[in-house]
Amino acid sequence: MTRVKIGSKIISVNYILLFFLLMPCFQPSSISVGYFGVFLARLYDASEFFLYVYAILAMIKRKLKMHRAMKLLIFSELWIFIATMINGAEILDSLHSMLLIICTLYVVYIFGENMKVVSKVLMLHVELCIYINVLTLIVFPDRMYGFKSIAYGLSSEWFLGYNTNFLLWLFPATWIAILYGNVTKNWRRSLALIIGCIINLVIKGSSTALIGVAIILILYFLPFLRKVINPKIMLGFSLAGMLMIVFFTKYLQMFNWLIVGVLGKDLTFSNRVIIWENAINLISKNWLVGYGVIEQGELAGLLGMYSATHSHNFYLQLVLNGGVISLILFVGAQVYLIKCLRKYNKHGIVALMVIAMVAFNIISSTEILNYPQIIILFSVASRISRECQLLGETYFNPLKFR
Repeated sequence: MTRVKIGSKIISVNYILLFFLLMPCFQPSSISVGYFGVFLARLYDASEFFLYVYAILAMIKRKLKMHRAMKLLIFSELWIFIATMINGAEILDSLHSMLLIICTLYVVYIFGENMKVVSKVLMLHVELCIYINVLTLIVFPDRMYGFKSIAYGLSSEWFLGYNTNFLLWLFPATWIAILYGNVTKNWRRSLALIIGCIINLVIKGSSTALIGVAIILILYFLPFLRKVINPKIMLGFSLAGMLMIVFFTKYLQMFNWLIVGVLGKDLTFSNRVIIWENAINLISKNWLVGYGVIEQGELAGLLGMYSATHSHNFYLQLVLNGGVISLILFVGAQVYLIKCLRKYNKHGIVALMVIAMVAFNIISSTEILNYPQIIILFSVASRISRECQLLGETYFNPLKFR
């Protein structure tokens, strides 16, 4: 491995390269809107272009050899783009989303041959995002900046955007911190980041982010619960999450005593039930192929609410965009990962992947999670699964995984 000396530290070239390649994946909202100036925004744009070139050339060189779960994930994203073209929807937006997610997944996968490099790069990215965001929350308690919109008025945003978006960073930061601890054994740094995530949640966070972070921490750090979280249960959560929405929309009145009486919430879950019902009706008219990526204003009209720019459920949105075809491909990737990893669930790093996928499927019930910083979970899981297939138990010995 080629290394370079920076000051008193010797850093591998792969570390620097991967950090640059993953900059688009971890681009904070404040940078993308140009809050910190044009130069920094253009630097991220340049890294995104380089990511595309590097990933596509790597695919050609390696002849698309990869884990089967990775192929299913990539085909799921590809089909959404095809569905978008078939329906004449937002082709450029769909192309951008597809390229960013597929190229990020593939780069993480190929660099995952050295999991130490991957874990260190991922750790540095999420540390920068979380720590700076906490700082901006403290310095600017009301807002760092904001935008006016018809739907929401003046928004309150910080380094990572508005607070409901923090989930997209806190969720991956939590499992990445534990991954880093497993691989490098530097648990102090891991725990510091976890504490940073908790502070972020306490100051300004969403209930969904709290649930996602709590599930990972509780199930991982309470060993006796790890025995409960086996691959079959993970698959059960995946299916239950999808069926739950259909059930709620049809039989919600049965739970009036719990939702209104005990939880003190309205029966629409902040109008999400209305959105789910409209999304299901929309899907029923084009359930096989899907509609592709739809312009936000048009989608809001179809979902029956001017502020609804998506269906507030990952799997509903997946079927809405890519039909049952994309759903089968995405769920199929998880099923195959479970099949490969279940034999090694006693190892901490494998248990972490299963637990993170459980958390993913739970929080997907109310959120859209089709973002590269979220989906890379499945790329890391695919790499670990691939190494387990090739090396078996010996994969865990050199790195001394817990």
